Amino acid sequence: MKKKFLIISFLILTTILHAQFVDRISFNYGFTSSDLQWEFDPSYSLPTLNNIANRNLNGFYSGIDIDYLKSRFFALSTGIGFYQNGAKYDWVNRIDKLDLSYLTFDTKVKIKYDFNKFTPYLVIGPRLDYLLQFSSAFDDYERLGMMNKINYGLRYGLGIQYDFGKIILGIAWKNNVSFNSTVENNGESMNPPFKINNKTMIFNLDFGIKM
Repeated sequence: MKKKFLIISFLILTTILHAQFVDRISFNYGFTSSDLQWEFDPSYSLPTLNNIANRNLNGFYSGIDIDYLKSRFFALSTGIGFYQNGAKYDWVNRIDKLDLSYLTFDTKVKIKYDFNKFTPYLVIGPRLDYLLQFSSAFDDYERLGMMNKINYGLRYGLGIQYDFGKIILGIAWKNNVSFNSTVENNGESMNPPFKINNKTMIFNLDFGIKM
């Protein structure tokens, strides 16, 4: 499954890259800020891990975006990347880190406005993430078939770029909205039933090259 996902992603990006309508390629580097939200069945009156002192987990992000079909105010942008998310929980005199790593693929509509070489923009579009690895705290969930290897949803954000000619530099913020959970327990193997949802924001610099 992992190999098929990588091959399909590579073929899509290669096809776009060789097309004549490509405007630019961007290399993105930055960090993520994320948290895990535990959602228990409301019929169980149990405290959730969200009520335990928890901290956002910062991780690494890198990716490549290809802008194409550019017009004055719009463009399409397809990207592939890697990011980490999770959370830290403060137990009694101990901090546990729950982290996950994903390969991510998205296609976004880019709404932009150019003035004096600056280009502020908004982006939104569907995304698909494939789980590459996770910390040992998730091992039991994986063994019981509760882990979702595929995470899908939307990615939206905003940024600004400056045009130096052939080179474009910028900064961006993006937010992931997920339509499914990282872990889903229906109560058959473990009680009470619960879900673990992740919230992830991405902050990055981008280095673009006009084609």
